[in-house]
Amino acid sequence: MNTKKRYTALVIIAMLGLLASLGAGFAIPEPITMEYDPQEIFIDTTPALLGDCDGDGSVDRRDIYNVVKEIFDRDGNLAEDAPGGRFPGTPECDANADGIITVADIVRVVLIIYYPQEALSLQVEVGFTETVDLILPVAPNGLNGYVFAVTVPPQVKLVGFESDLAISRLTDGAVIAIDIEDIVQAGAVDTVIGTLIFEAVEVGTGEVTIEAIDTADDLFGVMNLVFPPIPVVVE
Repeated sequence: MNTKKRYTALVIIAMLGLLASLGAGFAIPEPITMEYDPQEIFIDTTPALLGDCDGDGSVDRRDIYNVVKEIFDRDGNLAEDAPGGRFPGTPECDANADGIITVADIVRVVLIIYYPQEALSLQVEVGFTETVDLILPVAPNGLNGYVFAVTVPPQVKLVGFESDLAISRLTDGAVIAIDIEDIVQAGAVDTVIGTLIFEAVEVGTGEVTIEAIDTADDLFGVMNLVFPPIPVVVE
């Protein structure tokens, strides 16, 4: 086994270990994973279901192992070539819609099954806008404020930012908000803390990434927020 395949196999073994932990009921309390409003984000399920690697019309635990099979079935890693090789997979083995089938698609299928809200994708037509609500699942000590860096692919541009927090602004590649009116109080759950507005400018697929640069609660403690990447499909 060459170095690349050995590394890939080790990563897959680690992912399957995570799957086993999920099945055993273990919980990972930290860090806090941000969520997105399903009313504002759309999953690209037409004409096929992303992550449905065996083409049976659903995404389940079998598809996790099927993506592993597809990676090693010797037909290359292009999504369009998935039906070939020793395992007759579907192009939807490319669960994150980036055109290739890799370990990242195993992660995406796990999210689709166990954390469906985190596996949503942004789908919009050229010339139109779409919004993404940022939802804070839990705020044990309230929220003082945040600075998030937003990186967008060529297919979309970030054209606006809205928040109910008293002070909010969109600056170059980042959004900033400060909760001086204590809108997000201690113990708050599932709170929308901001809305990103995207405009589609180019057909294709990509990924929006959000990084928490600075986030603090009302006790000035650091909040460790993690944003799952948002796949983008522009038609």
